[in-house]
Amino acid sequence: MLNIILAASIFSQTNNSSELFFYKKIVLSVEGGFTSTFSDYKNSEAKFILDLSAEYYFFKFKRHEFGARITTGFGSLGGSDNYRFSKEFSTDLYSITIAGNYSYRFHKKFFPFVSLGFAHIWFDPRDDNGNRLPNNSQNIYSRADWNLVFILGLKYRLLNYLTVNATFAYHNAFTDWLDDFNSGSSNDSFSKLTFGVSYLLSENKIFPSSALPGGVNEKIKDSDSDGVADANDKCPDTLPGVKVDGFGCPKDADKDLVPDYLDHCPDTPYGVKVDFTGCPIDSDGDGIPDYLDVCPDTPKGALVDNSGCPMDTDGDKVPDYLDKCPDTPAGVEVNEEGCDKAEDISDKNKIYGEVNFDYGATYLKRIDYITLDELYKEMVKQPLSRWVIEGFCETKEIDEFGPDISLNRAKFVKDYFTRKGIDTLRLEIRAYGDALYRAEQNSEENSNFRKVNIIKVK
Repeated sequence: MLNIILAASIFSQTNNSSELFFYKKIVLSVEGGFTSTFSDYKNSEAKFILDLSAEYYFFKFKRHEFGARITTGFGSLGGSDNYRFSKEFSTDLYSITIAGNYSYRFHKKFFPFVSLGFAHIWFDPRDDNGNRLPNNSQNIYSRADWNLVFILGLKYRLLNYLTVNATFAYHNAFTDWLDDFNSGSSNDSFSKLTFGVSYLLSENKIFPSSALPGGVNEKIKDSDSDGVADANDKCPDTLPGVKVDGFGCPKDADKDLVPDYLDHCPDTPYGVKVDFTGCPIDSDGDGIPDYLDVCPDTPKGALVDNSGCPMDTDGDKVPDYLDKCPDTPAGVEVNEEGCDKAEDISDKNKIYGEVNFDYGATYLKRIDYITLDELYKEMVKQPLSRWVIEGFCETKEIDEFGPDISLNRAKFVKDYFTRKGIDTLRLEIRAYGDALYRAEQNSEENSNFRKVNIIKVK
């Protein structure tokens, strides 16, 4: 007798200290309450309802548990309206509801839950004398129909196997005949507010072997079924099927703090920083992880070698993504664009283009824009290049139109390039007036001194 009393005492203490889990348990509930009807009758009358439910939770994640429920309901609906043929109506109501269930362990004693599903109902609207209403008596509609059901509730734990419940359910009917009247505007609906109790079946009992006398068999509780008893489990909410260590936590073979079941790179070297997938961080996105990347700040899109540095195909120390001449022969001295310096020097101070103006004009004919367009393309190809725009005129133009005519010609050409997007800092204008005309007026060549020269200087 002493042994039995001691065992019962230990069972009571351990049960009261454990947390309630619905996972892999059958939950049976009895609830009673009242209905409220939303129909073509102006006033709703509260009627009694009794619900019997069974729930089963087959999946959980941390504090979240998912399952299904089936509920049978027995009760009635009713309403009143002085402007109706029958001032009152009532109907017996029988229902079977099947719904998905979600429960959240907000606290070791509080478990809010929601459900969404469908119900099949049977109804039989009658007047206050118990006679079938006119449309019902003529069998104009079916006395059985479907509802969409939304349920919101709260369970409060009294014992590890017993809860008290408060539940609100809303039934949106697919019919408008619950009150024997079809207005055509919207379907009827009703709600239920019930209170009751739930009892849990198949709960694992905890019997510490050190406390049970007489060789009673021990049954260890393992809420997440990972093979590690809850008393020793540092991670009691491990997902089903995940391999765990001796502490009940998911294994992390490479010790990068990302468990193996989530780790896309399970063999990361120890100490290497990883992202949320468990793979080494690659800050510049060049495919070489930071711990191996000699050049961790490579611009996006640049091709890199095995060390993570930009490719330099011709070995001129100008990376390919900046190299305008990627095939420079070995040993050739290059400029910042990776091109031969000798060619660069010979290219400087070279007149790239010349456009001619009519007498006294500071603007060009449309045909001369072809020359400027070609020069514009060259400027775009060489984004680091610098240019001088030289303006010239004849002496008699100065006498007739003023000393700024050569300057205005140079400005016209510069403005043309800047309007097309060339940075003004790359363009310098110089006005030489009639200097060239006077220097060559005795020349035998028939030169046009009403012009602008465009010269590359860098």
